[in-house]
Amino acid sequence: MSYLPLNRRDLAQTLTDSCYPPEKIQQFLEAYDNGQRKELITVLSAHRRALLNKIHERQGNLDCLDYLIYQLKQQSETANKEKS
Repeated sequence: MSYLPLNRRDLAQTLTDSCYPPEKIQQFLEAYDNGQRKELITVLSAHRRALLNKIHERQGNLDCLDYLIYQLKQQSETANKEKS
């Protein structure tokens, strides 16, 4: 199976959309033009891992907020029952 080459504009846009550091996009494109596919896969895999770590961190933040909301609701319900 033969794949069509990606054009630089689409590559740059996809990198931007994936929060790839803007200052590294030109360097990435030059490496792409030089046929350094394996190196680029390594770079993109590292960027993917970093993004996934950020997602996990944010999930932890959400879990903390969910727990706090749960606790406040429990306290509110207990206070309402005690008033009745």
